[in-house]
This record gives sequence, C-alpha cells and structure tokens, in this order.
Amino acid sequence: MAIIRQYLPTDRSALVDIFQRNVPTFFVTEEQSDFEDYLDKFADTYFVREHYGRVVGGGGYYLKAGDTVGSVSWVLLDPAYQRVGLGRQLMSHCLGLIRQYPAVQKITVSTSQHVHEFFAKLGFMTTRIAANHCANGLDLYAMEIDLTMQVLPSEMADLDLIFTFYDLATAFQKTVSAKHWLGFDRQMVEQEIRENRQWKLMLAGKVAGIFATTFNDVQFWGEKDQQPSIYIHRIVTHPDFRGRSLVRGIIHWAKQFAVENDKQFIRMDTWGDNDKLIAYYQRLGFAYIDTIDLDQTVGLPKHYTGPLALFEIAVN
Repeated sequence: MAIIRQYLPTDRSALVDIFQRNVPTFFVTEEQSDFEDYLDKFADTYFVREHYGRVVGGGGYYLKAGDTVGSVSWVLLDPAYQRVGLGRQLMSHCLGLIRQYPAVQKITVSTSQHVHEFFAKLGFMTTRIAANHCANGLDLYAMEIDLTMQVLPSEMADLDLIFTFYDLATAFQKTVSAKHWLGFDRQMVEQEIRENRQWKLMLAGKVAGIFATTFNDVQFWGEKDQQPSIYIHRIVTHPDFRGRSLVRGIIHWAKQFAVENDKQFIRMDTWGDNDKLIAYYQRLGFAYIDTIDLDQTVGLPKHYTGPLALFEIAVN
C-alpha cells in the first residue's frame, strides 16, 4: 500500500540513502549536507512516500504565512520507483497544500535538465536555464507555476487584439520559415467568440497568449474525428511572454478542459515539413499520428497547403 505522510526523524537515514543513490544524475555529493540541514529545519512541511511500509521518496515545500511565493524543495525518489507515478502523487500533495495559502501567487522550483519535463507535466513553466550551474553537466532549470494565470473566453471587445496577435505571429513566422499565415477571416473569428471557442491566456492582468478550440475536425482527422477530442488551433504567444513555456500552460488547461467535457484526446496540427515545430510538439508530450495531404481546403484559412502533420495527447 502506498501512502504519503509527514516526515519523521526516523526517516532520515532512508532519505539520505535515496539521495546518495541519485548522485550524480540528479544531485551532487556536496548537496547532501544542505539536504540534511533542510530536514532539520523544515520537517513540518516535508513529506515521505511509503510503498508497502518502505520509504521510497520525499519532497516538501517552503512557505511562510503571508508569503506570495511558495517553493517546492528536495524532491527525490528511489531509482527503482521512478517513472511509475509515485513522484507525481507526492508533488500533487505538496502543490495542493501550497495552494491553500490565499496570499500565494506563484510556486517555484529549481531543478535540472533531467527532471524539468516531470515538473512541466505538473504545470510548471521554465523561466530560466543556466548551463552547468549545479555542477559540470548539470544545468539549472528555474521553473514556476503562476497562480495568477487564467484562461478566459475571449469577447468581441478582444477582436482587434486577436488580429494584432495574428499579425505579430505572422511577422515572426516570416523570420524563421518560408511558410507563414496568410490572414484570417474576421467573421470566422467572430463566430468562434460567439461559440466560446476563442480563448485568452491572462498573466498578471495582461493578455499573454491566445488560441482557438473546436470539438470537431473531420476535414483533417477523418474517421478519427469520431473519437471525443478537443482540437487546438492558432496558438499565439505575445513577444513579451516568449520563453515562458506558455504552450505548456495551455496544454495543462486543455487537459482539465477535456476531462470536464468528457474528451479523450487533445489534438493539434502543423505544417508537415516543419521539422523544428514537429519536434517541439513532441517535446511537449504530443504523439505524432500521421502526415496527410489535404484534398479539400474549402473553408480553411489560406495557409493550409501541402502536407499536414497531426498530433495528439491521450487524456488520462
């Protein structure tokens, strides 16, 4: 039986042993004294993961009453129990406790290139990378969850802003690729707004990104469109917010949205010859499904030409 409970002094030796077995992949030996010091000072917000009576990992958080920023600290698992969901459950427990503090606006974590994907799946976004910061070959990834981030339906008053975002995205596409968007029909976007299928991602009261959704995309997906899915189109991040992994935040939202609407998949598409963007979507957790040639483009935006790559994430 697996349980999560508060740390006890009798857990110390087991946790130190787990720490040592994660050197040098996740930690360096010099950090052990810092870890033990942390256990001495912040035992009340540190938790252990038991699996059938055996301590197999630990993790905690640091936060004082009134703080606006909480930090996840010293997350470690026995190598034999990694990648089976125990760490995710432990972190979900800690994040849930942090969110109970009404003043908290942000949750941070400092990790490495080996674990940042794990935290990204929990909703953390990368804010800074420092090569060889922790040790030679061990990079620092500073990550955060901005609790002020909201995904809200766009309104008609946002229409001009949406097209400003499209213009910004098109200008950027022209600097990195021969293919770019060729404009969008205003009536199409107005209809999406009326149907609550246009969305804006808010950070600190500012529109940081936009995207559109639909529940049907038979023109691209054919018979697979019968599978309950949410389809995401036209993601744009404002230049002021690039590099903050906002697309991961959108995916995190989409997973919850899919569950609420009884959908089994989150799906996207892109140009089939854009290897860089294809690799990017795969790093985000999308599985490549197929590359298709569009037979009919009637009713589609003008940029839909040539091969189209299809991707999906199965919603657990």
